[in-house]
Amino acid sequence: MGPNNRRVIVLGITDLFFRAKIEQIARISGSICESIDDPLDLKSKSAALQDCIVVYDLEKTNLEGLSLVSREIRGVRLLGFYPHRNKELPERSRSMVRSGVGEIVPRSGLEKRLVALLNQKRPPSKPSVTDQRSTRL
Repeated sequence: MGPNNRRVIVLGITDLFFRAKIEQIARISGSICESIDDPLDLKSKSAALQDCIVVYDLEKTNLEGLSLVSREIRGVRLLGFYPHRNKELPERSRSMVRSGVGEIVPRSGLEKRLVALLNQKRPPSKPSVTDQRSTRL
C-alpha cells in the first residue's frame, strides 16, 4: 500500500477531463491516484499494489496484458468501463470477467461503482514494524 496505508487507485484513462473527475473521487475518499500507460507497467509496482483498484478504459487498454498482470498480482481489483456507443466491446471483455479478472461497467456507471468499491470494508493490513513494539511492565 501507499503512504499512511491509503488505498491506491491506478488509472488507465487517457481522457483528461474524465480522469480528473475520477481523481477527485479518489481524493475525497483519501486514496492515492497513479496513472499508467500500459497494464504491463503494473508488474514493476506489484509490491505496492495490494488492495488497489485499477480503473481502465476498455477502448484504449491492452486487455491481454491487463488480464495477464491481474493474475500475477494478488489483491488487485480491476474495474473497466466502456462507452455506450460501442456495443461489441463489453461482449469481448466479458470473457475476462467470467475468468474472475474484474468487472466492467458503462462509462456512465463508473463513478457510482468506484464510490461503492471505495466504501467497502477493507481487510486489515499487516502491522508495520513500528506497530509491533512490545510493551514491558
